[in-house]
Amino acid sequence: MENTSIKLREYVIKSFVSGQDSNFFTKSKTYEKGKWFFNFKKNICTSDFIDLYTEEFVSKYKSHYPFQVCGLESTALPLIGAIAQKMNSINMPINAFYIRKSRKKDGLLNIIEGKVLNTKIISVDDIVNSGSTLIKQYEVLSKINKKIDIAFSVISYRDNKYYEDFYKKYKIKVETVFNLSEVREELNIDELEVIIPSALTHKNLPSLLP
Repeated sequence: MENTSIKLREYVIKSFVSGQDSNFFTKSKTYEKGKWFFNFKKNICTSDFIDLYTEEFVSKYKSHYPFQVCGLESTALPLIGAIAQKMNSINMPINAFYIRKSRKKDGLLNIIEGKVLNTKIISVDDIVNSGSTLIKQYEVLSKINKKIDIAFSVISYRDNKYYEDFYKKYKIKVETVFNLSEVREELNIDELEVIIPSALTHKNLPSLLP
């Protein structure tokens, strides 16, 4: 849906944070001048963003029905719930579950919350970069002989070749509304350095792929 994509692009632009935004970056030593990232978390629970995200998702994957949705806590949780509700509203109910970042230390000790069925699995998130979030889900689901078929997010950071290689290894098809290249010039990203989570340094990123 073209109109939905245009509005989602506006959220992408508004979510961009760089080292020039001193009010944000002075709160943490992790974020330094000259670096950048997309802060979708400030919008991810708003009704406007949720409506746009679910509309885009449904228009893209309604034809894949039946399927189930999943994601890694915590960013994916509102997206999973909203998609399940949206699909139910159009009489296409789906199963949904989420994967914890680490196993619970009490109670049922779950690493997966919810049931995993035998239908196609679509993982949802706001962004995809190296695919480390997907690899975590891949590792958990592999232990119960399940796999993610498609990973959907708003924006991807890397080029098509990277995600083609990712698919060859993990058999997860990465699909996004936008690629970073589509907004790079507008945001002057070439002048800045991406923020990579501490667990993923430039040194160990290549080891994620063959």
